[in-house]
Amino acid sequence: MNARGRWRGRSSVARNSAKQNLHLNHEELLERKLGFDLYTEGDKKLGWLLTFSPSSWEDQETNKMYSCVDLYFVSQDGSTFKVKHKFPPYFYAATKVGVLLVQSYFKMEFLNYKRTHFYSVATLQHKMEFEIEAYLKRRYEGEIADIVIVEKEDLDLKNHLSGLRRSYLKLSFDTVQQLMRVKNDLMHVAERNKSKLEASEAFETIFIGESKERSQDLLDCIIDLREYDVPYHVRYAIDNDVRCGQWYDISVSSDGILLEKRADLLQRAEVHVCAFDIETTKLPLKFPDAEHDLIMMISYMIDGQGFLIINRECVGEDIEDLEYTPKPEFEGCFKVKNVKNEKELLKTWKLVSSVTTIKGNVVPNFRVILTVLLGSNVTVTFLKEAKVLRHNILSLNFTHISSIHQAVTKAKLGYNPLEVNPEDMVRFAVEQPQMMASYSVSDAVATYYLYMTYVHPFIFSLATIIPMPPDEVLRKGSGTLCEMLLMVQAHKANVICPNKHQSDSEKFYKNRLLECETYIGGHVECLESGVFRSDIPIKFQFDPSAYEVHLQLYLLM
Repeated sequence: MNARGRWRGRSSVARNSAKQNLHLNHEELLERKLGFDLYTEGDKKLGWLLTFSPSSWEDQETNKMYSCVDLYFVSQDGSTFKVKHKFPPYFYAATKVGVLLVQSYFKMEFLNYKRTHFYSVATLQHKMEFEIEAYLKRRYEGEIADIVIVEKEDLDLKNHLSGLRRSYLKLSFDTVQQLMRVKNDLMHVAERNKSKLEASEAFETIFIGESKERSQDLLDCIIDLREYDVPYHVRYAIDNDVRCGQWYDISVSSDGILLEKRADLLQRAEVHVCAFDIETTKLPLKFPDAEHDLIMMISYMIDGQGFLIINRECVGEDIEDLEYTPKPEFEGCFKVKNVKNEKELLKTWKLVSSVTTIKGNVVPNFRVILTVLLGSNVTVTFLKEAKVLRHNILSLNFTHISSIHQAVTKAKLGYNPLEVNPEDMVRFAVEQPQMMASYSVSDAVATYYLYMTYVHPFIFSLATIIPMPPDEVLRKGSGTLCEMLLMVQAHKANVICPNKHQSDSEKFYKNRLLECETYIGGHVECLESGVFRSDIPIKFQFDPSAYEVHLQLYLLM
């Protein structure tokens, strides 16, 4: 684990007697009912990290809020628990002082200054950085928890291969909200100062003169912010080398949580999987709307056992237990429960009788064919809104994974799933309820076996190297996943991550949009390219006779 974990104790006695002092909010109490009890004290536990998410906690003694990460674990016996790991969010601020220090190094090498001159300059620059640090603490008192001056390798330096490092101010906070407020305040300042620095002369004096407006001068020294847009939970996973799909020894010390990776355990934990699908009413040629459309039926499979809940308010007759087994290896036996209205259906689906009993961990779902174009969260969103809008039923939060139905099922599972025209579903629920029930359970069967065969091993294998929760690993594009891997290596190599590229703002000339801008101020813009070295002496020698030979050859052509 990363040595920077300040909250980790080393005494085993202290671990066993320690306890995290925090208030349990309504979400923690709900997750406790679902099987994820908060681990705050006791003996060391062994757990397989299922997922993690950003959260917060309130200290019982000080009533102060802190940002933390909730880690959800599965034990070897199938039981589940969660821990809250406090971690301070932070970003880096580059100062004009650090840039001038690098410039002074180049000048010293180029002009063969004595090294004592460079060391005296460095002393002055470090003194100025401490003054900037003190000023920021005064300006953002109560917001910034700590500021540390660190040296990082910056790939933007033209001579970074020579081992040069640029100094940065690392601003740490207690909460992500504090970070965002300070970042938003400093962002426009850094952009303004950076533009001024780029417009200044190439050989700017390295000494900052005295001024009556000293505080404003210090603020003007901040020219760039780095790594401010890294998601908090991703930042935690990178810095602490925490990955889903791996085993950890978890213990509580007097200062917080201690995680120790168990590299000797490679087998994945046996997690419970619930795959579900819903069918809803809808107006002709319209998408379902949670404000007035009703849920007709919910089908779901839990560890191979199927269940179907029927809303008799919309379905023409009671449905008996049924089986949908498209292939011998994809068995689907469903127990059916008929309820009188949607409210009873939602109460049954509240996962109290299913997920609480089995402590379900992963919930994949198909988007019904009616709503496939609305996005990956449509089914879950419809369920949540229907509960709150019409029945005031508490909506549970769980991780779900969705897929595209017909083509995937045919290509990967080798059979054609049942299909019903979206415009006929409401009518079939009344006239042909058995057909609609078979259609609903077919989606749940396809979802469950697709997930268990292909998705589950894929996402948890990637999650062992990518610092993201498994649902984000599945949903993010390949570019984002590669970016995460590069950020991990940059952290290990002490390299500051560059900011994401932003396209230039649109430019106009006489109220007309410019497609491209070639000439600015009478000179041609040219991109810098190539390798820049200032420590390699180069002498250019030209032989005039060679030019005469080339000129004669050109005239003869």
